[in-house]
Amino acid sequence: MLRPQNLKEKVALAPYTTFKIGGPALFFLEAALNIDIIEGITWAKAKSLPYCVIGGGSNILVSDNGFPGLVIKNNISYVKEPSGTMLEAGAGAWLGNIVMASQNAGLAGLEWAIGIPGTLGGAICGNAGAFGRSVSEVVREVSVLEESGRMETYKKKQCEFGYRDSVFKRQNSVILSALLEFQKENPEILREKTREFSKNRPFQPPFPSAGCAFKNIELKNLSPAVQKMIPPQRVKGGKVPAGFLIQEAGLAGKQRGGARIWENHCNYIVNTGNASAADVKELIVICKKLVYDKFDVTLEEEIRYIGF
Repeated sequence: MLRPQNLKEKVALAPYTTFKIGGPALFFLEAALNIDIIEGITWAKAKSLPYCVIGGGSNILVSDNGFPGLVIKNNISYVKEPSGTMLEAGAGAWLGNIVMASQNAGLAGLEWAIGIPGTLGGAICGNAGAFGRSVSEVVREVSVLEESGRMETYKKKQCEFGYRDSVFKRQNSVILSALLEFQKENPEILREKTREFSKNRPFQPPFPSAGCAFKNIELKNLSPAVQKMIPPQRVKGGKVPAGFLIQEAGLAGKQRGGARIWENHCNYIVNTGNASAADVKELIVICKKLVYDKFDVTLEEEIRYIGF
């Protein structure tokens, strides 16, 4: 198998993550086309190397030791002109660009996503959401490269979307593009809605982070005794914010090395300047233990680990 063009060696991954944390990839490839991903994965398999694909670099924590194989950065970022209520985009397209393209075309369904960092592929994989909405609402089809090397198209039902979850989190397939389906709406109304969502988004930390570290908790999954400990105004859409539980466990401002639990929103772990992945991982372990001790529930990470 020929070595892919533009393949690089020993590339630091920290600059490619929103956390600004992580050691080097043994090999690194930026993919502008589907064929780049296919060739990169085929080459890695021929060399018996592990591989992974990243997008905008949010919601991931890269090991301090880096990744002992091939990391492919998906830069397939096209956003096609909408056709009727449909819009196709590459997995490497920034979610914000898709929000603006749909808004300008008078297509409603993603205006709530303004300000969410990351790419379409990552948003679909983790079923990103905010304000009680999720990206799965507008997904019609997803084109993927299966581990076998076959190209497949998943209908929405096949994606098995759940809260911050999809089938793509549980299998080694690569999202290449997606067909999204919207509802017609007046562009001016959408612009006003987008402004409102932007205004009401939680204030973001002034430090690098991966976004929310943990999934929120279903209230019904808490014991009756613990449910009584949760103020009703804290429950949103039947879920208890993980940040509230972390705060109530006394962890606001807790720090390990350069990593800190952000006081203004305790579901954010921030890099204050020199945090290591080990620092972040230690805080994650502390959060899970103390929240379990106080509320008898195990927090589940939104963050995806790479190289651990």
